[in-house]
Amino acid sequence: MILFTLLVTLIYFLPGEDSFYSAPYEYSRGSSKSCSGAFVDDPDLQKTIFICYPYGDYQDGNVIYVKKRVNALGAVVTYAYATSGRFRFD
Repeated sequence: MILFTLLVTLIYFLPGEDSFYSAPYEYSRGSSKSCSGAFVDDPDLQKTIFICYPYGDYQDGNVIYVKKRVNALGAVVTYAYATSGRFRFD
């Protein structure tokens, strides 16, 4: 866990490129051993990722807006906002 936290911190603070995207998502309630959040298809990774506790109404929304930082070490989601589709990054 300490190594994971260190890696995420390094990715977050090292210079990199910020990217933004919006996508439909699937809500997941979570359980006693996992958080609730959203499964979303990441276009850069071409994989489905899980975002714990995004901002907004992720239980009833249908679109999630994601900001992430990408550098040589990997990618970190820095902000995620779930909505019914009326929110925009501007």
